[in-house]
Amino acid sequence: MAVSSEKRNFADTGLDFSVADRFTPEEKAKLLDWYRDTHGKGGLDLVPFAPFLIENLPSAFKLSRQHLITVPKPRDGVSLPDMATILFYLHTYTAMANPKGILYEIINAREAGASKALVLDVLSYAYLTAGPRGMSAAAELSTDYLRQWPKNAKAKKAVKWPKGWTPNAKAFRSGINLNSSELTPDEIRKISAWHQRMHGVVPRHVELFAGLHPEAYKVQRIRYEKSIGNTMPAQLAPLMTLHLAAHYQWTGVMRQAIHQARVLGARRHHVVHTLLMGLRQSIDPMVMEVVASEVGDLLAGWEE
Repeated sequence: MAVSSEKRNFADTGLDFSVADRFTPEEKAKLLDWYRDTHGKGGLDLVPFAPFLIENLPSAFKLSRQHLITVPKPRDGVSLPDMATILFYLHTYTAMANPKGILYEIINAREAGASKALVLDVLSYAYLTAGPRGMSAAAELSTDYLRQWPKNAKAKKAVKWPKGWTPNAKAFRSGINLNSSELTPDEIRKISAWHQRMHGVVPRHVELFAGLHPEAYKVQRIRYEKSIGNTMPAQLAPLMTLHLAAHYQWTGVMRQAIHQARVLGARRHHVVHTLLMGLRQSIDPMVMEVVASEVGDLLAGWEE
């Protein structure tokens, strides 16, 4: 087995990808131990797909694992920490209402160095998309785990975020009065200016719903602006949205999320990493082409 001098990412268990059609007993044991340690509470109940795929579709599973450890490789010195990928999936699984996925990503995040406050920040942002269905999925298996995790418990290890990545809840504030549901004409202008700055466009929904039901729209906007906590780096929010949008091929959302990520200081390879991770369950070439057609110009024209 060839040994790489590159630093392994958290998902690399040392599989030999030159032998693609089977797992050796040692490879199987190491991989299942990895799932027990990072995605479970000592067992495989949360990840029944792992032993199933090893037994029935070993070649496809090995390729998937190779893909998982290849996407995070740095380009020109730019990369995302393992924690970012873990939190992308926590956000997406919550939006998808996947109870097992939510819990095993919370466990994974804690093992990788997340604080409880960071996990709760991600869940708060996910609530905007997940709604009661996603929160019920989170509650189904994760309530006891979160309850038993002391709020101020020291993280197991430090997370090294990219340079300039810091919490910044104010970046998501448009300047409206968050203590009143009355929407004024000046606040509509402020919201529009915020969208133009952050997303590169003023979405049609601003004028539409500000006119049709101004109070409801204002409260909805307040929910968004207050969803960003004080622990999660601000740059994660648009990237989490991008990850989810790539999974579902929400093309317009992808464009706006990429624009916002760039405004907040993300690098192009951060966006590429996020897109490819979001497409891990949607890698049909036709799907990839839809994504490339929609956002390729943004990436090609991004000079770092």
